Amino acid sequence: MLQRIQTLFLAGVALITVILLFIPMYYAAGKGAPAPTLTLLSNVVALLVNLIPAGWAVFTIFRFNNRIQQIKFCTIGMLLSALVLALDIFLPGLLFNVPIELNATVSFAPGIYLVPANVLLFFLASRFIRRDEELVRSADRLR
Repeated sequence: MLQRIQTLFLAGVALITVILLFIPMYYAAGKGAPAPTLTLLSNVVALLVNLIPAGWAVFTIFRFNNRIQQIKFCTIGMLLSALVLALDIFLPGLLFNVPIELNATVSFAPGIYLVPANVLLFFLASRFIRRDEELVRSADRLR
């Protein structure tokens, strides 16, 4: 059902991704060069990689008819978000095409700290969906 708390958690994943479009994720500083601010809108590959968990969350919201399948989708969403987090942390030069000849150093901006929230929100959604499923099964036993 769409009015459950897990819908808010899954919608939170999509909302965080929309917020990440406008908040800087990295600062790149080269020798003698100005420090450009890198956001998701500055690179198509980074944008697509970070939009995958948001799309997956929206897809999972509308799978409310089958809670077992929704739990599986939340688990897959957690794994996708963890993969995106690893890519964002360990490979910023690959995602944002930081020029190697500038000898640029990349430091984290406030946006990178919002990415782990997606993993947490997928986990919480999965937990509450599982709780709903157990409630329905216990009610079926009482009949």
